[in-house]
Amino acid sequence: MLNRLWVRVPPSVQPVNAHVGPSEMKNGYRTPYWKVGEWLKPADCKSALVEYGGSNPSLPTKNNVMARSKTFKSIMDSITPEMEEKWKQERIEWKNSLTAEYQLGHYVGLEIVHNYLPTLSTDMLQTRNVIEVSEEDSLENERLDTEWYVTTQHGGEWNGKDESGNKEKWDLYHQHNKMLERKYLPNPLYCHMGVLNIRDVDDFKKGLRFALWDCDMCSYNIELENIKIYDHEDIMSTIIEFSLDKVM
Repeated sequence: MLNRLWVRVPPSVQPVNAHVGPSEMKNGYRTPYWKVGEWLKPADCKSALVEYGGSNPSLPTKNNVMARSKTFKSIMDSITPEMEEKWKQERIEWKNSLTAEYQLGHYVGLEIVHNYLPTLSTDMLQTRNVIEVSEEDSLENERLDTEWYVTTQHGGEWNGKDESGNKEKWDLYHQHNKMLERKYLPNPLYCHMGVLNIRDVDDFKKGLRFALWDCDMCSYNIELENIKIYDHEDIMSTIIEFSLDKVM
């Protein structure tokens, strides 16, 4: 789940590698404390706010959302009319490239977010399906979040150099969020949809993946090869199955 604000991205910037593991560097690049996939390299509002842990770190907390709100204001103030026109042309090109299967996948993805996707009570952004985390785990998560946040440029213990804060403290916080996901979230997640006649599975999955990536609330691995789609044995429904990352 992405630690970022709700901002719109030029639709041409679509995920082609919507998941990068916590220690992997393939299909992307890494800077201190954070990395983004190749599909996030273009400079835009949303990608500039994607930090700390790849395509599906834990959800934003009140601390890192406050930090990103300042980043967002700075980005918005720097946007020029030329940039806006460039993004408009990219959106036009993106619209012309859309297929019916991609759009079907996207709307099915929105349905999954609305009716199936679970989040945790410790997450800043939550779906309708909230799983309660124990008080002990919640307090520990808040403690680790606070200990990391105070070391960032927006906290009170910033060293004046590392804007993203102390890497070791961030890693501890990030690892704790991943532990909570494995402990509380259903794995795999089965989504029973109405019967779907999907003709182009790859395009469908790309649309599905974009909806889940764009919601900022998905902890599941959404690489195309990890999304399973099959019919119920009695053809009563189409089942879409997601899994969390395997523990390395």
